[in-house]
Order: sequence, then structure tokens, then C-alpha cells
Amino acid sequence: MREDHIKNLLIFIGMIITSLIAISCSKSIPPDIKEIVFEKSKFAKPIAISIPCDDSDNEKWVANYCNSKIYYGLDAAPIGFNSHSRMLDHNFLNYLLISGLASIKHYSTTNNYGKFDYPVMIYSSEIKKYLVDPAAKCDSWLFKLGDRRLKSIIYTNEYEAEPMGMGIKMKIYALTFKYQILSELPNLIINKEEFEGNAKVYLDPDNGKWELDELKFDKEENRAFELSKK
Repeated sequence: MREDHIKNLLIFIGMIITSLIAISCSKSIPPDIKEIVFEKSKFAKPIAISIPCDDSDNEKWVANYCNSKIYYGLDAAPIGFNSHSRMLDHNFLNYLLISGLASIKHYSTTNNYGKFDYPVMIYSSEIKKYLVDPAAKCDSWLFKLGDRRLKSIIYTNEYEAEPMGMGIKMKIYALTFKYQILSELPNLIINKEEFEGNAKVYLDPDNGKWELDELKFDKEENRAFELSKK
């Protein structure tokens, strides 16, 4: 019993030391470099994907065409309607449907040209909670998957080099960092606890300010999101 207590105490102390090291490393970054890399770059922007408008503007038109009470004639050519749902990745569309953020209404009709099915995608009002800018027009919608959060700095280095082929040596500050991805989306899990990225800034000799030269995120970031099995 005493050995287990000592073991748990050592584990706890180790966790504290690890956290303090991480915090210490993060604080060792010059404030202006931290601002450029983590606060005024793509790192601070939401991880988001573009989504199309839904088919709500066309639903009445499609419904009228398919409604047997409105006679278009058996020789009426099929309407040229393509649901915007076809513009979405199949797995992502399934996610929206399962999460209640979108629904598909099916309309159909039969005439001399054959039978035609028209799926009409409609977003629920809840989807606006997960848009980067809910006030934007639907043709500019960005669906927010998550946000990056800095966890720790694991490596830094200062040296001189010629960034971007400028032909002049400049002071370079390079760093490697660990970060997390946090998401508020329902039925979605992040399949990795932490990610690794790196950045590089250079000191502009004309104004004496640090400028961002390179910012790279973990290659696994694009595969980080999974539909919950629950």
C-alpha cells in the first residue's frame, strides 16, 4: 500500500514538472515572435471548410414540378436541377445528416422521359452556430471544425541564413511546437491528443521587426476529425 502511494506521488510530481517545463518553454519565446506565430497568423484562425448554400431557394420550384396537382404534361422535359448536396464530401454530408444539421427531402416525378428523383438539401437553423461568420451570405459560408491551442514549445533555435532567396543573410528564429485541436461540434471526436508544427521568422533589417517566413502544421491534421461511434 505504501509503495503504491509513493508511486502515485512520483507520477503526480512528474506531471507537475512536465507541465512546468512546458509553461517555461512557452514563456521563453520573445513576445513579438509569439504574437506573429500564434496570434496573428493562420494558427489563430479556425480550422474550417467551405460549404455551399442549401437548396431551399429551389425547393418550391422542384416541388411544383413534381406535384401531380400541377400539370406539366407527359412530354415536359426534366428540369435542370442539381442539388448542392453533390458539392459536399459524402462522409461530411452524412455527418451533417446524422447530426441533424441538414436533411434531404426527396421529390420525384414520372413522364415520357422516365422517372426522375430530385434530392433537396435543407440546412437546419442550428448550422449557423458552427459557422465562422453566421452573418455572411451562404455562398461564403465557412463551417468551423475546430480551433488550435498552443500546448508547448519543444525546440527553438537562432541562426543566420538567407530566407526566401533574398540574397542577404538575416537573423532567423525557428521553433517547433505542440498544439491541440478543440472542437464544439456534436458527434465529432479528435483522434489525436496533440499535434506538432514548426515555424520560422526572420528579422527584417529595414525595420528591425520579426516577419513570418514559414508556418507548418501537422500532416495528420486533415485526418484528425472522426464521427463519433456513440
